[in-house]
Amino acid sequence: MSFDLASESAAGAENEGLAESGSGLVQTYHFPGELIGGSSPLVKGEEEALAWQAAAEACDSERIHFVWRAQEGRVWYLAVRSQDLASFPRSWCPFASLLPGMPDARPAPVIYTFFSDEAAALMAVDKDSLQIIRGTPSIIRAKAERMAREMNGAGVVDLQPDVIVKLKAVEWESLSLLEDRARRFLGALSVVSGLLVTAGAFFVWFMASIAQITYHADLDDLRQRSTKASYELQQSALVLRASGMRQQIAAFNRINDGLVGLQGWLKLYLIKGNAVKWWAVVPANLTAERISELGAQTIEAVPDGLVIANAKGSYVREKEIK
Repeated sequence: MSFDLASESAAGAENEGLAESGSGLVQTYHFPGELIGGSSPLVKGEEEALAWQAAAEACDSERIHFVWRAQEGRVWYLAVRSQDLASFPRSWCPFASLLPGMPDARPAPVIYTFFSDEAAALMAVDKDSLQIIRGTPSIIRAKAERMAREMNGAGVVDLQPDVIVKLKAVEWESLSLLEDRARRFLGALSVVSGLLVTAGAFFVWFMASIAQITYHADLDDLRQRSTKASYELQQSALVLRASGMRQQIAAFNRINDGLVGLQGWLKLYLIKGNAVKWWAVVPANLTAERISELGAQTIEAVPDGLVIANAKGSYVREKEIK
């Protein structure tokens, strides 16, 4: 059987193709050509990580845009490579508003279809699976009818423009595996540094106590000097650690944010001692002035664009690092 989400046409044809997003921004809807979707069993507290990992593996890319929802013991997601949205930076996909658990979603099993003059798309949602299929309108219509029968008479929802404008837009989330690894590394480094500072303070206190017993110094005076030394050591170590880490984090964020704004992606960020080496790949049409603003220079041209680095010696691939 089939049914329509809208009972009447949407007023104002001039608004066709636009919807109100959760952040209040009006965005144009778009169905990416390489859109993928799926679901996986839910692990409490790890929902986003599960959706991200599954989506990144399916897209075979470290930089993706994705939308996810946890519902009925599973994590449901849609994803696309970030580079595929370069021409549609403020777009949203109506299928994202219809993931299980979303306010506009229908109970499973259900099939959502979208038809345009050039191509068509289908999203089939069953109890524990989700499929995205693209093709010509005739193929998608036949596929929807066959899948509806196989899914025990699942409803078929045709996403007409006047239906789409009534959906609540769901914005894409952008996340990079490299960024996450860097955050995890900096977080672990912060914990280790704190433990070292604590161990150093304990060592100073311990040595002061031994000195007190050995030389029979005045107890009150020794305690005051020991406490003061421990406090000064902690403060010095915290100042040194915080200033160095803040500079490294600020430098990393500045470079990474600049690359994201240029539709580029960071391939390597290496810290050795006080030296920082990094290189990235940016679009081939990027001007030398924009590259210079990042504090970088062009190294060579590659199929994906241009390789830039903060110095010629920084272009070291990950597999060459010892």
